[in-house]
Amino acid sequence: MKNLIKLGLSGVFMIFMGLSACAPASTPSGAGSVSNLRIAGGGSLLLTENGALYATGYNDSGQLGKGDNINTNLWIQTLSGVSQIAGGYFHSLALTADGGLWAVGRNFQGQLGKGDKADTNYWTQTLTGVAKIAGGYYHSLALKSDGSLWAAGYNFYGQLGKGDTTDTNLWVYVLSNISQIA
Repeated sequence: MKNLIKLGLSGVFMIFMGLSACAPASTPSGAGSVSNLRIAGGGSLLLTENGALYATGYNDSGQLGKGDNINTNLWIQTLSGVSQIAGGYFHSLALTADGGLWAVGRNFQGQLGKGDKADTNYWTQTLTGVAKIAGGYYHSLALKSDGSLWAAGYNFYGQLGKGDTTDTNLWVYVLSNISQIA
């Protein structure tokens, strides 16, 4: 099957929807087993069991978080202490064990929640006290440990759920008593 490529990383599968793809030139050495894998705007994020975040692939908006906008075909570690990852459309999110939400990549709709609309190619902490994260097309969601839902980014269709259709480049409170997000 052309759209399904098996990587030699503990049985992890990557699904490429219409992207021209090939297996990476290298795999993370000494990374242990992989606990999570996400595809974000052509780039791939890989989280190991020991909390190391690796990235490879398309990087025109800096969504791999390696400090530049150069594509790569090698797995490069870009962050550590990570417990969860999420990918949006050309932006990436990482949640650290201490509840910090880190964001990187395209931000022209404010989806990184950092208070502006400038892209960034380095990981920036934009929220604290977070338990779960989700990346959307040009928006992001964060579920805090207290059960409150927070959102940032594109809101033309009301996808942030804040009662209007205005974009926001800062994290805004949306709801409480939430247990899951996607």
